[in-house]
Amino acid sequence: MLSGPRQLASAEQTFGYFLHEYLARNDGSHRSANRWHGEGAAALGLGQRVGKRKFISILSGHVPDTDIKLGRIIDGERQHRPGWDMTFSAPKSVSLEALYHGRRAVMHAHDEAVRATLDWIEREHLQTRGYDPATGRRPREAADGLVAATFRHMASRNNDPQLHTHAVVANMTRNMDGEWRSVEPTLLKRNRRVFGAWYRNDLARRLRDLGYELVPTTVGGLPSFEIAGWSREWLEAFSTRRQDILKHMESEGLEYTTANAQAATLATRGKKVEPVKGELVKLWRHRAEALGLVEARRDRKARPDRVPERPRLSSLEAVWQATAHLEERQCVFRRTDLLAAALGRDPGRHSHGELEAAIDRLREDRNLVDTKSGDLTTRQTLEAERDVIAAMREVRGRAAPLADERDVSARLEATSLTDGQRDAVRTILLSEDRIVGVQGFAGTGKTRMLKEVVRLAGDRPVIGLAPSSAAARVLALEAGIGTTTLQWMLARYGDLGDADGPELREARERFRGAVIVVDEASMIGTVQMRSLQNVAERLGASRLALVGDRLQLRSVEAGQPFRLLQEAGMETARMDDILRQRSVDLKAAVTHMVAGDADLALHSLGADVKELPPDRLPETAANLWLALPPEARRRTVILAPTHAQREETTAVLRKGLAEEGVLGGRTLETERFVDRRLTRVLAADPQSYRPGDVVVANRDVYGLGKGEAWRVTSSGEDGIALERRGAVGGFRPSGKAAHNVSVFETRPISLRAGDE
Repeated sequence: MLSGPRQLASAEQTFGYFLHEYLARNDGSHRSANRWHGEGAAALGLGQRVGKRKFISILSGHVPDTDIKLGRIIDGERQHRPGWDMTFSAPKSVSLEALYHGRRAVMHAHDEAVRATLDWIEREHLQTRGYDPATGRRPREAADGLVAATFRHMASRNNDPQLHTHAVVANMTRNMDGEWRSVEPTLLKRNRRVFGAWYRNDLARRLRDLGYELVPTTVGGLPSFEIAGWSREWLEAFSTRRQDILKHMESEGLEYTTANAQAATLATRGKKVEPVKGELVKLWRHRAEALGLVEARRDRKARPDRVPERPRLSSLEAVWQATAHLEERQCVFRRTDLLAAALGRDPGRHSHGELEAAIDRLREDRNLVDTKSGDLTTRQTLEAERDVIAAMREVRGRAAPLADERDVSARLEATSLTDGQRDAVRTILLSEDRIVGVQGFAGTGKTRMLKEVVRLAGDRPVIGLAPSSAAARVLALEAGIGTTTLQWMLARYGDLGDADGPELREARERFRGAVIVVDEASMIGTVQMRSLQNVAERLGASRLALVGDRLQLRSVEAGQPFRLLQEAGMETARMDDILRQRSVDLKAAVTHMVAGDADLALHSLGADVKELPPDRLPETAANLWLALPPEARRRTVILAPTHAQREETTAVLRKGLAEEGVLGGRTLETERFVDRRLTRVLAADPQSYRPGDVVVANRDVYGLGKGEAWRVTSSGEDGIALERRGAVGGFRPSGKAAHNVSVFETRPISLRAGDE
């Protein structure tokens, strides 16, 4: 795994840490585990071992043996960021093989994989700033030479075997004219995922060359691997540092996210006291004996004479599957994101060059298409967007009004609806287009408008669809429309088979002449929208009304078809009279947001806006809520912009409520299911299912009952093995697995009396 790049706070603090941990240690294993790396380091003549004097000089921005000092002068003082820490960590089984069993070849494979990754970063992703005298701008440009100090370490802060290397990338490089400059870090930060994938792939390739058999796994949602033969008991027994981090996150009520994990790492970090290597090995062996762990060394031993297995996927198949995985979530993606996904499909089987060549081949045959921004999209995505627009245009003028115009006008005149709401009712009921839209901004009364649609539709069925169960319940309750989820609709009616089949005839009876209202239409992806259009047409619905706000939530799936259809000329009513907000200032703020002017919106709120550093937002918001009286609390909602900040806010709230006595009694420790949201490609791959995951059947399928939860006990090319209350089952996933089952991971949750 790769942690970082994390910006270093100061030269002095960074130097102090590495001085204590590496440069001043009185044992050979630490002194020999640090070295300079990169063409920039070579140009400075730094040699191999990292010395204290030049290390602090470089961190401070002083180019050794010159008068050059990098940085900017601010308020008369020179300020310089020292650099970034990138930490490459080997999988736990690799650490055990290298350190517990002392396999020098495995440690060497890790070292070489780190160096190869840094070399690639230097060639492809290292940048600095240039200067354009014509415009006065300083564009990003390729840099010439990385200056990095690498420090290999053997143990975690809990003295678990953890082979990892800190690569301190100095904020120092050269431009193509050989002049020393600061590093421009945008690409370093943006491409963290592909850097980690590159390291894991290179390490896996070297281990396979040594004769090791690898098994795929995932860590933090990212593809990884372990050396075959190391059991789960061994891996967990020597992962106590990770368990400390997870326990801290559990006690604080935090979900597992990168930001939360990094915060928990700092919060649980104790002073590092690490014995020399010989004492560490004795400590590890004593722990294994105390836990009764039994080795299976024969299964783990490398076999250099072993005939290499054929890759599970060709390089072209790996890129193709990675493309299918990405396009389900994104219409447009970066080439490096595609490369990272492809590197994770079958670690160690294909080189970076082979995968890059496969990407170029897909570009040549137009399966991958370059965008104007320099990113990539797919031919299938472009075709789906064209199909969605064509389907809308094909049914223009092919529908009759669904109500009498005079009755509609008379009823609307007798209501207090706004002009926008009345226009929306007329569009849904009186349009001659079969597919119509309602662009309703936040707070404009879309639910009130839909009530009038139901009233004026008379005996004609009005059927609601929503992107989530919660949204479906709200629409049904507030608008009086029988509503289900879009996913259920597509799963139930998306593949009814023969046109003369009884299921299709029954469905047509239900939907003939119906008005299908889709709420929160901005959250529907392109593929879903095309499927919905097909289903509505096939079932004989008279109207497909898409209601939403293109400025609000977007789809988890790829695409923005609601916006595309409006831009392509779909008849669309516009509701922009703000009704929800009563306060003059708040109403003005929402009006400015609708107009796209965020600055004026914030200015309208005046003293109600508090500007704080990002790390203080969760605690401040929680404390403001806790300061409210009980009645005001019930009317006040906290909205957090990220999952991490939401979880931090929740932790502060729970702590405050416990101190007040609102939460009390014993703590109940239980599990909750967290949807892994596997894409269709991942759901069809047996390697995506991890022991301990929970599979819930969405229908009676694979011998599993609808709604039943089964725990994964093992997975492999032969399929998935399951267990439930002593019974065993299993299945081999196919292309429809994402529709047939949902896959969850379990996370601990603590409940107390008073929790809601």
